[in-house]
Amino acid sequence: MRWLPDLTRTVAILLALYALSLLDRNLISLMVAPMRADLGLSETQIGLLQGYAFAVFYVVCGVPLGLLADRAPRKFVIFGGVLLWSLATVSCGLARTFPELLLARFAVGVGEAALIPAAYSLLGDIAPRSQLALAMAVFTTGAMVGSGLSIILGGVLVQLLTAFGPVELFGVSFEPWQTTFVLVGAVGIPLTLLSLLLPEPRSFADGDVRRPDSQEAAGFVSFVGSHKGFLAVHFLGYAAIYTASAGGSGWAPVYLQQTFGWSTARIGAAVGAGVVVCGLAGSLLAGHWIQRQLQQGNHAAPLSYFAVGAIVVALLGGIAPWTGSGTTFVLLYVSTSFFTVCAAAAGTALTLVTPPPFRGRVAALFTMVFNLIGAGTGPLIVGATSQHFAGDHGLSVALTVTYVGSGMAAAGLLWIGARIMPPPIAPGSFAADP
Repeated sequence: MRWLPDLTRTVAILLALYALSLLDRNLISLMVAPMRADLGLSETQIGLLQGYAFAVFYVVCGVPLGLLADRAPRKFVIFGGVLLWSLATVSCGLARTFPELLLARFAVGVGEAALIPAAYSLLGDIAPRSQLALAMAVFTTGAMVGSGLSIILGGVLVQLLTAFGPVELFGVSFEPWQTTFVLVGAVGIPLTLLSLLLPEPRSFADGDVRRPDSQEAAGFVSFVGSHKGFLAVHFLGYAAIYTASAGGSGWAPVYLQQTFGWSTARIGAAVGAGVVVCGLAGSLLAGHWIQRQLQQGNHAAPLSYFAVGAIVVALLGGIAPWTGSGTTFVLLYVSTSFFTVCAAAAGTALTLVTPPPFRGRVAALFTMVFNLIGAGTGPLIVGATSQHFAGDHGLSVALTVTYVGSGMAAAGLLWIGARIMPPPIAPGSFAADP
């Protein structure tokens, strides 16, 4: 891939790795029933495994890895992250108890914490401002590709491996859900080499990490302090959208199984394909519209677009569990993907207002909040609420509460953010600008 232009190569590789990260992250949603049976897990524990088990260490390691992305060759930061989360996914399949599975999910979060800060930083250096929003949009379609593949491939794998039965290796028996984790994680290990093909426009002496500079550190603190209002509503607004998205993706397959008796393979085909199609279309449409708005001087477009989109997410997601039809539920649920693929818009807005030396750290702060609140609370809120409202409609109530509450909160926060967004930094601050 070295013959491709730097921007094309970078976006293609980052998209593939982002898809892989979502595949490893969301695979667990299809294996709730067998994991619950084998390990005796409660719905709250399942919510923890899908949410905070991943998000806590993502958060803890996000800022240090963002700092590393500001000071070291980013392709090596990404390489280490991809290798770690792939090995951790394999470890999920080796787990025999809830604590072991919890630790493995912690490690998945650590590995994935490296990707977004380094990717945002790298794209901010390589993409000209005239192409930034679209480059971010194409990159973040990896989220939908990975989410869809986790359901499609996961559904097929679980179905095939369940029919095949337990696998015995070196005297140890692996249940089908464990074998699925091991196979998917193992596939990711050789794909780590893709990261080594990424360009690095910054100058590093023999790949060394740049030493910290007290003046630069003070500048970073000053930047965050002077932009704290905007950063707060930006972070929380997009995180609220992700709360709805993560809650839905974690529990929609369970809802279809429990309420309508759908098989894992059927869920994988219907939900996976729908999420991929709607997510890709939504991401590219948003990127195209936002890019045109930026060219016309509307720099708040990344926030105003998703302020409206969040209301649509609240309506579609809130209605979906009460339609009485599995097919209608799927149609409404996957339609929310038009407006839940928001990382590109978030990254574009941050890149516009953040000086290049601080982008990795600001992106890390964003992903910290984004995942702690979104990936962390979304599945947990649904699981805990469903457990509280035990009964035939417990999960329906939980999904509606999560979608409506999160969607409306996101709309309000992003509307405020669009009103107070600071002006973009000067074009000359973009390394790739002419």
